[in-house]
Amino acid sequence: MAGQALMEEIERVIYSEWDGAINKLLVDDKGLLCLCAFGLEGSQHADDTMRAVSAAVELVETLPTLAPGVCARVGVAFGRCFCGVVGSPERHEYTVMGDTVNLSARLMTQASENSVLVDHETMKVCRALKDGTIT
Repeated sequence: MAGQALMEEIERVIYSEWDGAINKLLVDDKGLLCLCAFGLEGSQHADDTMRAVSAAVELVETLPTLAPGVCARVGVAFGRCFCGVVGSPERHEYTVMGDTVNLSARLMTQASENSVLVDHETMKVCRALKDGTIT
């Protein structure tokens, strides 16, 4: 039941709290992986970068309380990426990919247990949003 509770909490945080999107939710021998995106077409906010970081922080604070022994590691990167359908008419899916997605995955692997690691661009944009220099 812990796995279902974790998935429901991820969905609540990403969709309801911060208006992001979940692109992939996978469970394998390495654990649970969730690929989320913010600022997709039709769901854009001026503060999407801050929303992504806030969602990440909320997840690393909440998920370990739902399943003792579970640790969360999150990487957040800001930038452009491909968002769209890939594949053939017989087998296709909507996905996000590119350098920004790869960077966030690398940051995730370097993050400490129950922490969020962001790239320089994310930090710069969040500071500018906080200071009011980006509206």
